[in-house]
Amino acid sequence: FGREGASFLVGDAEALDKVLDGAEPFDLIVSFETVEHLARPDAFLATLKRFTAPGGAIALSCPNDGHMAVEGQDNPFHLAKYSFADFRALSERHLGPASMWMLGTSLLGGFNFLPGDQLVEVPHEAQRDVVQAGGVGNTVLLPAQYNLVTNEANCSHYIGIWGATVSANAAISTLPARAFLEPW
Repeated sequence: FGREGASFLVGDAEALDKVLDGAEPFDLIVSFETVEHLARPDAFLATLKRFTAPGGAIALSCPNDGHMAVEGQDNPFHLAKYSFADFRALSERHLGPASMWMLGTSLLGGFNFLPGDQLVEVPHEAQRDVVQAGGVGNTVLLPAQYNLVTNEANCSHYIGIWGATVSANAAISTLPARAFLEPW
């Protein structure tokens, strides 16, 4: 994801003040799937707010472990499980009211593409290849089946955004038929 003007820092999220010591405020801070790993998420979130530039934006996500976890298979690296209400309360306690909230879910459906599509038919091995995204202009969202609706209780993750708004969005990566029919 590197590009001119982008910088990356690595360090302890619970000691973010030390990691960011001397850093200029950021125009955009993105932290996906972090707070559930922290014993002191309050310190982390408070530091994010201090290091957001005026007019800057923050995007945070958190998994819905309560719904996603399979009985007996809890993630040992998640120190806390957050409901949507818990994650929202924790985040807004430090960052103020969010500009918007989103819920994430897996997709079910099909994708029709033109033969020769380089994103679909050419093997991509490097993780950086994910930045070669392409738009699909004629995508539609169909209604949920009556007994399979997605909501705060059963979504896969929650996303809070401060200082910006975005439209509903999706990241779609194709699977060949064999991978769909014979997973693993």
